[in-house]
Amino acid sequence: MKTNDNYRPNRLPEKYKVPPNKKLDDLKWNRNAAFSTLFIVFLLFELLIMVEEDAGRVEEGAFVGITLFCFGPVFGIFMALVWFGISAEEIKALEGQQRRKEEDMARRIQDNKRTARNCEDGGRYDKAIEIWDDLGEHSEVARVKKKQKEWEEAKLRKERKEKVGKAQNLEERFQKERKNEDVEPDKYLDLALEIWKELGEGSEIERINELKMKYLYEKLKKKIEELKNKGIDCTQLEEELAMLEKSLDKTPE
Repeated sequence: MKTNDNYRPNRLPEKYKVPPNKKLDDLKWNRNAAFSTLFIVFLLFELLIMVEEDAGRVEEGAFVGITLFCFGPVFGIFMALVWFGISAEEIKALEGQQRRKEEDMARRIQDNKRTARNCEDGGRYDKAIEIWDDLGEHSEVARVKKKQKEWEEAKLRKERKEKVGKAQNLEERFQKERKNEDVEPDKYLDLALEIWKELGEGSEIERINELKMKYLYEKLKKKIEELKNKGIDCTQLEEELAMLEKSLDKTPE
């Protein structure tokens, strides 16, 4: 597993950072301190021999002999004792434990990223944004928000197009049935009018209202003629017709 791709402690929120193992750090520090101390002692011992040799208190050539045949093996033994004495196996076990924790966290992060991408593919942008934000991936949050905005705008355009088509179909049905006396085709205009109001199309609202008034004018005019032919007084209806004519700015034929 490439933990560098999935687990970047410096970039992650605190909840996704694996805390260091204090016991492991202490053991490593003690081991390194022991090595450093022994090495310094070795250097001091060598320096002491050199000083003694220069002062004539040590025979010439004793420096090499003492170092190789005396202190050298002793130093090697001490190094081995230190290495195996400071819980080498425990350090190894703790390192493995820490590595497994980091790998588990890396898998968890990768799973969350996969879930975020699946949510995005499924159109659940809010959930994807929530996951990316939780992971501290601010660039991904910005990208998904932009994609969500584009998707919502496309959805609104599609819905608007569908509503416009529905309103136009209703108007076509009105035109087909306006001469049918057995139905009330103006109901289609009412439905179309509601759609245009929802879309905020002022010009279409005005046009549909005018179309409906013309239809009602023609219908009322025809009704008056039929009643007059039957000898019925239509004074009140004629007044209503005159009001419609005025609103339509239409001169009666």
